[in-house]
Amino acid sequence: MTYTLEFTPQGEKSFNALDRETGQRVLNKLKWFINNIDSVALVPHYGTLEGLFKLKVGDYRVIYNINTERTIITIHLVGHRKEIYR
Repeated sequence: MTYTLEFTPQGEKSFNALDRETGQRVLNKLKWFINNIDSVALVPHYGTLEGLFKLKVGDYRVIYNINTERTIITIHLVGHRKEIYR
């Protein structure tokens, strides 16, 4: 099953704020994730981001949710792990 990516306004803003190299690493990881989603263990998030999932990209985190009925992954936030949980 092929998933598509969509960004919330905050997700798009935080992704666009990344430097070029980090943005490319995140994008490559997201492409890999889409192609391997059935074999990846989803990591749920707790606390203020409960109900969402996180994807690790080095020291950066992608906060997302999945709509399995519509096969869409929605990116809510992208950033350094020290900043993302504030």
